[in-house]
Amino acid sequence: MKILFVCKANVGRSQMAEAFYEKYYDNKNLKSAGYAPGDWVGRTLDSTRYVKVCMDEEGIDLRKKVSKAIEEKMVNWADKIIVFDSKKADWPDYLRNSDKVEIWETEDPGGKDLEIHRIVRDQIKERIRGLIGKLKD
Repeated sequence: MKILFVCKANVGRSQMAEAFYEKYYDNKNLKSAGYAPGDWVGRTLDSTRYVKVCMDEEGIDLRKKVSKAIEEKMVNWADKIIVFDSKKADWPDYLRNSDKVEIWETEDPGGKDLEIHRIVRDQIKERIRGLIGKLKD
């Protein structure tokens, strides 16, 4: 199954989800992107303040991962799209209108402290484990 993880900037939640999925499941048909990454596009996660720290605690190094903007071809490629936001007004039409989307309401940790990043990380890790369990059934 080809899965696309999406959040606003492709800096935190979607990158964490992609990393956990890669760690726990031997399926590399994954992508992540941001629907409104702004000036993060093309920047590595090494410049994040807390994402790299909280993922280091899980033994996952995201420093070389790069923020990407979503493209329609990514939506077409995916079998399943998990979006970590419900503000559909901000989404491009091709994402908003896709029947492949599943929304995982998860707080945006951007601009918040390390503890919030850890809470969000742990929520995403558990959701990913649940998703993998369903896929294996």
